[in-house]
Amino acid sequence: MARLDTPPPEGGEIPLTESDGTRTRRWITSVSTRRDAKLQPVFDKPDNSESETHQDPITPPGSTSPWIDNDVEFIALLRRALRDCDQRCHSIGSTNSETEVSCQQAALRTLMTEIDDDLLLNRDIRTVTSTLSIPDEEKANIVQLYCNAWRATNVDIAAQHDAMVPMGAHEGQPHDTASTCAVFGGQGLRCDCLQELRDMARNYATLVEDLLRDSSRLLAGLSATDATTRQYFRQGFDVASWLEHPEQAPDDQYLRAAPVSAPLIGLVQLTRYAIACKTLGVTPGQFCAQLSATTGHSQGIITAAAIASATDWPSYHQAMQTALTTLFWIGMRTQQVWNSAGGCSPVSAAMQQDALDHDERAPSPMLNIKGLTRAALQECLHATNRYLGTPRTGGDKDQAAPGLKICMVNGPRHFVVSGRPHHLYGLNLQIRKVKRLQAHGEARGQAGNTLAITSKFLDVSVPFHSTAVAAAVALVLRDIENLHLLRAALRIPVIGPEEAADLRASPYDGANNVLPQLVKLVVSKTVDWDMTLQVTRQQSAMSAPKQQDESTLMLDFGPGGVHGISSLLKGSTASNALGAHNYTGLEDDEAIAQQGMTAFIVGAWSDGKP
Repeated sequence: MARLDTPPPEGGEIPLTESDGTRTRRWITSVSTRRDAKLQPVFDKPDNSESETHQDPITPPGSTSPWIDNDVEFIALLRRALRDCDQRCHSIGSTNSETEVSCQQAALRTLMTEIDDDLLLNRDIRTVTSTLSIPDEEKANIVQLYCNAWRATNVDIAAQHDAMVPMGAHEGQPHDTASTCAVFGGQGLRCDCLQELRDMARNYATLVEDLLRDSSRLLAGLSATDATTRQYFRQGFDVASWLEHPEQAPDDQYLRAAPVSAPLIGLVQLTRYAIACKTLGVTPGQFCAQLSATTGHSQGIITAAAIASATDWPSYHQAMQTALTTLFWIGMRTQQVWNSAGGCSPVSAAMQQDALDHDERAPSPMLNIKGLTRAALQECLHATNRYLGTPRTGGDKDQAAPGLKICMVNGPRHFVVSGRPHHLYGLNLQIRKVKRLQAHGEARGQAGNTLAITSKFLDVSVPFHSTAVAAAVALVLRDIENLHLLRAALRIPVIGPEEAADLRASPYDGANNVLPQLVKLVVSKTVDWDMTLQVTRQQSAMSAPKQQDESTLMLDFGPGGVHGISSLLKGSTASNALGAHNYTGLEDDEAIAQQGMTAFIVGAWSDGKP
């Protein structure tokens, strides 16, 4: 079998060794924490290494990687081989003779095996294509041809290699590898969920077509529950149709509204997790057994709990249905409550244009602020408070204007404030004053804050993690009263983003069903992401006591690629996680390099594009 082409960075792998010790199965390869590191992505199937060196026919002497050193030649060989496979696929589909089909499938299996062994060196096709100097569209086409060919052979794409689960990776058996966590993003990230789903549906059709079809049916049915839901889904919720016919998909405003975006984000994450499992040839339970902990930012905590509860594919499908249903009603009811309170009233055209002119995006119910200390932000909140007519009072360190609240702490100088858009616009005016003072001080050569102050509205339609929509909690719990996600079913630590506590040990009103707690965490509870990452890392260290170093690998399942949750991971000096793109921050980046923690964006090309 194949050798490992290039040695991974020190401490940056999870070695999974067979009982005979002759091969090392590396199913996740991390990225270097150097500033010039490039992402080595995605669904990386185990690389099977033997004691004997495998000489690849297209690798010149001294070369470490055929697709780097012989990029042009390798691309030509791969294209030619896959074109031959595609022709054989058409031959299989055009004949009615069972004997002929059987012969063609056998020949195709032989050819695909040769491609795996001699061209791909038994590495995942998408991992290989991600390194090639070709357009992303062509990379996707190569992956699609490859998957279609294996499907035509009547062999499961995840089963063409030996079993990939080591001793100790089965249910109830703890792993002894370096600590690895799964993390899931939430609302407000820069992403195109529908395009991410479309790419997965195209490239991995054989793996996810049933899953996407069932999920589409579920969401379409929920959107037609009654007259109230139909009011919020005037363009329906037919994901399958939107994927197959892009011209029929709704506009961005419709897709980014909470009733649609909340379940779509969950669908992206759960689909990507399923692909990771299937391309590795493991069940969701076996994959989960290799994780030390999981967590989620905002609504991502629901996806985290879902994957932590699944032991096999039937239970995963059930957990997925439960998570998507819960996210659907969270999006629907929060929007309903916010609209009823008049929160959807648009700001004036002048305000909107002014915000756009200052590169702050269109005003929305959540404002993302970087570079200010908490104390400095609090002064801006107090100033806005006075302007809006509410007197400043002592006692509450977060005393703010009506409807304004720090709802997320993403780092020591990174916060999100929720409230009515025109109130947040007023807060932004105060922040602009601080920016001007900072620029004036720098112009005079005065030492000050080395981090640039930025403030941008998030692309959301409701203020999540706010008491302004707390009334939605009761509505959602009524909608999902027949659904359950049992606390006892969580197989690994699931760290909640409010108090950074393991949800398995945090009873909510003494109930074993964790769904009510999850709903409240997403709708009305604040997020302390910095603390959540610290505790997640601590839990990981306790779950992997035999690890050789203190590094922790964060698997980011999206959405958004490098613009997703990994862009927040780098902001925590305690967890010291680094996104898969170059980072030019000073203080955090130095601390990250010292700690060596890595964020691995699952499902992205080498440039971080999902």
